[in-house]
Amino acid sequence: MKSSIILFEPSENLFNVICLNILIENLKKTKYKEIILVVVDNKLEESLFINFNYFDQIIRLNNVKDVVKNLRRFSLIKEKIVIDLSQKLFFYVFGNLIFNKQSFIKVKRYDIKNIRDILKKNKLILNNNFSKFINKPKIFIENKELKKAKKYINWSLNSSLNKNLDEIKFLYILINEKETGLYHQLFIKLKKLLKFKNNLKIIITTTSKHTSRFDVFLKNLDPEIKKIMIGKEFFKSDKNFITTLIKKSIVFITDNMLYYHYSDHLNQNKILLRRSENSKKNQFEESFQNELELFKDVI
Repeated sequence: MKSSIILFEPSENLFNVICLNILIENLKKTKYKEIILVVVDNKLEESLFINFNYFDQIIRLNNVKDVVKNLRRFSLIKEKIVIDLSQKLFFYVFGNLIFNKQSFIKVKRYDIKNIRDILKKNKLILNNNFSKFINKPKIFIENKELKKAKKYINWSLNSSLNKNLDEIKFLYILINEKETGLYHQLFIKLKKLLKFKNNLKIIITTTSKHTSRFDVFLKNLDPEIKKIMIGKEFFKSDKNFITTLIKKSIVFITDNMLYYHYSDHLNQNKILLRRSENSKKNQFEESFQNELELFKDVI
């Protein structure tokens, strides 16, 4: 079988995870159907857009020994293309030294149009099949697991004398534990907007595995925000809890690019908390304030 070898490391904003998903969907329609994913340092995790069963092989290069061991494996694959979907210098050097330059493709820009153009340029999509290009990612969610998550959420809410999720009007906030220091002022702005919203609740969760900093952040939240917070039993949530909460929220606020993209797929009201390297703190807060104002009537 002809193989696609993808050199991959998740980018900081994780958008190349979505590009990886779309790339694989399209490669599976070509003659290079076998998908071999090569990653470094065990950084790859399953998510909404990545399922390990999606790949024919996953090769993890954690040290020089792993690299040497896999060189022969790669050399035995007679027909292959190699796609570098990372910003890692090691992969660029590795790809150029080990593989034929004609079969090596470097993805420099992470957007869907660029993926399509690369496939076309390398004749992996023929012009007459261009309309068949898949431009939406495959989402790995099982309805059975979603039902379990929703059942647990409702049980937890009822145990705290709250209504079921479907009967509650709430904002859902999903944030990374590492960024909590940025968000205290944002919650003060949020408090001002919610001051006279008696029936509105807030649910805050994190995807972080280590929640010590997140616990401190919650402890130091404004008392007025704490009064309307619910769902303390599932502050740390997996993808099934998160997707269920996104669907039922009136506005979704997050710094997670993958779940923001998912909410966009649902056409959900959403705000992305994203601060560029060059932006000042007050610009970041002002941007958040402006986006909140857009949903004033909904809230």
